[in-house]
Amino acid sequence: MKPIVKLVRRASLATIPFVSSSATAAGKIVPGYVTTVSSGEIVRTSFGECWRQPDWTPDKAVPECEGKVAEVEPAAEPTREIPASVPAEEHLTLSDDAGTGEALFDFNKAQLRHDSREKLDGLLDRVKSFLTVDRVVITGHADRLGSDAYNMRLSRRRAEAVRDYLQDREIADPSRVEVDARGESEPVVGCEEVRARKKLIVCLAPNRRVQVDVTGTKAAN
Repeated sequence: MKPIVKLVRRASLATIPFVSSSATAAGKIVPGYVTTVSSGEIVRTSFGECWRQPDWTPDKAVPECEGKVAEVEPAAEPTREIPASVPAEEHLTLSDDAGTGEALFDFNKAQLRHDSREKLDGLLDRVKSFLTVDRVVITGHADRLGSDAYNMRLSRRRAEAVRDYLQDREIADPSRVEVDARGESEPVVGCEEVRARKKLIVCLAPNRRVQVDVTGTKAAN
């Protein structure tokens, strides 16, 4: 019985197709691919994909296989065309404008008025065209009425009110947004000749302000 078993095993092995990288089809060698000895045809998967030999290189590619090959290297990430960019800036000052009657910050207040929010919305619309927003600096100022310490706190509260509004609308990553307070140290008007308090409050209105400076990049034209 043992010889019979050996014959059966040999017969079963003979039914397995032998593959080779040097088999021929009509006398032609097909290098780089696994081919059968019996027909010389390139071995394919059930999906019709050709099997490459380990020594396959692009110069060995054949038209009927490329585009449908097994063991293909992972597709490379498509090259993204990075648009050329140029530096970009946007600036906005929110202040009381006695000439137009706008009151963007009430006297002794830090709350944003409706006019202030509209102007900030306009700034946000302009910044949308930026490719990147690298830095947003928000600087608060106050007039000279009151103590230095109080005016420093008031100018910071005004800057923080603007920061919170812009961050709620995602102007930039929070790590790129800075708040600075200058108090009464950088006035734009002096009004030394004005003595009446009510008139002085009106005259000093431009000093009650917040400056927003945005820097980043835009696509080059």
